[in-house]
Amino acid sequence: MIALYKEAQMTDDYNELFQYIDSSTTLQQSVNMIAPDRCLAWNFNNVRLIKQTIEFQCPPQSENREDTKHWVAFALGFINWTLKQDITKPEKLDSEEEFEDAIRNSAEQLGLEDVD
Repeated sequence: MIALYKEAQMTDDYNELFQYIDSSTTLQQSVNMIAPDRCLAWNFNNVRLIKQTIEFQCPPQSENREDTKHWVAFALGFINWTLKQDITKPEKLDSEEEFEDAIRNSAEQLGLEDVD
């Protein structure tokens, strides 16, 4: 997964990465794909437990108030969007732009702005 992510970043083409993630058929498999180790920036391992939490262990460095507000809006928008998903039929997003739009719309539903 890390190699797919690095390739996607370098080429600005996330299709192969999204296809890999979309190939998951269970929650356990999704967690193992996205966060195989607790020491990653986003730890999804607790989603499988009673706690059902996601740990944001390494948010991007915020150098000013606007960056901080952006990160908080993104995190809350992402959480809000995921809570509205039906785990048995999750919304399929075909591009990075669709993902960004979904998070942006979710953040706006919470009354948050400046998610760009």
